[in-house]
Amino acid sequence: MYDMQISSDDQLLLVAKAKDGDNEAVRLLIECNMPFIKGMATNFSRFDNDMRDDMIQYGAAGILKAIPKFNLEKGVLFLTYAGRVIRNEMIRCFRLHEKQRRVPIAENSHVRLGDLSYTDNPLDAMIEKEQRELDQAAINKEAATLKPRAQNILKMRMSGMTLDAIGSIYEITKERARQVVNQSKVTIAENIASGGTR
Repeated sequence: MYDMQISSDDQLLLVAKAKDGDNEAVRLLIECNMPFIKGMATNFSRFDNDMRDDMIQYGAAGILKAIPKFNLEKGVLFLTYAGRVIRNEMIRCFRLHEKQRRVPIAENSHVRLGDLSYTDNPLDAMIEKEQRELDQAAINKEAATLKPRAQNILKMRMSGMTLDAIGSIYEITKERARQVVNQSKVTIAENIASGGTR
C-alpha cells in the first residue's frame, strides 16, 4: 500500500538493508517516499497531465539510484539526498518529452502565454489547454532570468526570423540557434515546475 509512514531513522535502517540486497527494504523505501514522488510529479505534470504516471515511475527509479550512492555515515536524512536524485530523474523524463515540442517565443520582452505554440506533437490539444492554466507572471519572471543573448534569440525567433538568419547574426549554426531556443524554453519550464527562481 502506497503512502505508508516510516520514520527517518527507520528509513536509514531500510537503506542499510537495501544496500545488502534486501528487495523488501527497497520496496518499503519506495512506498514510504511515494507522497514526495507524487507531489513532485504533480508539479511537473502541470505541463502534461499524461506525463504524471511516467514521472512517478522515474521518481521511483530515482530511489533505486540513490540507495547505493547514499552515505549512511554523513548523518543526513535519506530523502534529503534522494530528493535531488528523484528531481534529476523527473527532469530527464521531462526533457525526453520536450524534445518533440517546438516553442516559438513572444515578440516583445515577455514570453506571452498565448503565443506559445506546440506543433508536431500528439499532445498539442492538451498542452494548449494547460497553457491557459499556467501562471503568466511566473512565465514572464523566468523568461527575464535568461541570459541577454538567449532572450534576444527567442524574441527574434518569435518575430518571424529564421534560424538561419539568427545564426548569421550571432555567427552560430542553425542547429545551435534551435538549441538555444529549445533550451531556454526548457529552463523556463523547469524553474516554474520547481517553484520558480528565488
